[in-house]
Amino acid sequence: MQFRAFIDRHASLEHVISIEGNDDMVGSYIMVDPSGRFFQNRAGASGYDYSPPILEVGAGDAFARIGWSAVKFAGRYARTLSVVPA
Repeated sequence: MQFRAFIDRHASLEHVISIEGNDDMVGSYIMVDPSGRFFQNRAGASGYDYSPPILEVGAGDAFARIGWSAVKFAGRYARTLSVVPA
């Protein structure tokens, strides 16, 4: 409710802000914690899922062990790029 009110109050800025709900964010960010692990918010639950340390298993293996959506990730930037003048 507060989030929706904030969005409504700032509607005139929609060309420079990206509005994302929790479902949009889960699995769509590439994040590394201070211990050198990839991590993601858990879908439908609190907390995070962590990969093993990147330097121990390699980036490809560590990245494969977290939930991540290339479609969600690219969708965020497709929306942003569509409002940037050529």
